[in-house]
Amino acid sequence: MPTLHRTYFDYDLNKQDTHALVQGVSGMQLEYGVAKGLDLYNGVVTEYVTADELGANSWERVLAIRATLTLEAASGLQKDFSTLIALRNRLP
Repeated sequence: MPTLHRTYFDYDLNKQDTHALVQGVSGMQLEYGVAKGLDLYNGVVTEYVTADELGANSWERVLAIRATLTLEAASGLQKDFSTLIALRNRLP
């Protein structure tokens, strides 16, 4: 059965330990709500992008994070559940 795991790393990014958190999770996607231009100062998310699409120099434009978990039942049925997290220190 698919399971969501948490892995601990030390400060040198060496893997230390892994724990199973939740059974039945077959996928997890994080998307970052970013603002462009004046929308950044108004706290308006323009689009949601992945970390790869965001790039290394654009993290200051992130206003929110959308987390989606894909849960899978023993029968193979899948359902997505999402939540939106606003970064309070980035909102006006």
